[in-house]
Amino acid sequence: MRGPEFSYSPNSGPGAERRIPIWQRSIEIEDIISDNESPEAQRRRESSLQSLESNDETVVARCADARYQLTWERITTIPTVATGKPSARYKGRFQQNHVPGIIELPHLNCGGLTVRGNQEIHGVAENAPDSHRFVAEYVPESDPGRQALRSAREDSLLVEKPVLAAVHNHDNGDIYTLAVYRNGKPDYSRELIGSFQRFFRQ
Repeated sequence: MRGPEFSYSPNSGPGAERRIPIWQRSIEIEDIISDNESPEAQRRRESSLQSLESNDETVVARCADARYQLTWERITTIPTVATGKPSARYKGRFQQNHVPGIIELPHLNCGGLTVRGNQEIHGVAENAPDSHRFVAEYVPESDPGRQALRSAREDSLLVEKPVLAAVHNHDNGDIYTLAVYRNGKPDYSRELIGSFQRFFRQ
């Protein structure tokens, strides 16, 4: 997958005719994983933690698609391709004291899930781009509902916190809730469902 090659041309002064390329290389699989672990990302997280010490901050694992319509407050997002990720890498983030729960939120009409569906039929081509290899390794399901449920179960086995499995419709902003997991099993107790009440439409 190759990024767009935007250029910048100064309007005046020395170098006015010079065009400066901004993006010159392909995205590699480690770029996708390490983006959330860069020094700048770490700095932003530390700053966020300092300002949110007394507040709840639910972690939302979402696709990196720009069409999401999330207006929730007190959340932090983990954007990846089709919500795929090596969950163990985020265990420390999930375990932080001010995080009461996690939401796994893939979306409808997801390009990454479409890629996964094609891979289920045709396999992964030897010359597949790294973004497709990322999908093959970290996105186990092609259906957004199954992807949400599977990811929620895996997260709930890592940390003793509730994990909501849901699907987002970016066309109208609707959220379709599926289940809440705890310790690897669905848990429909009133108390646990209530912990996510602020995310549901009244």
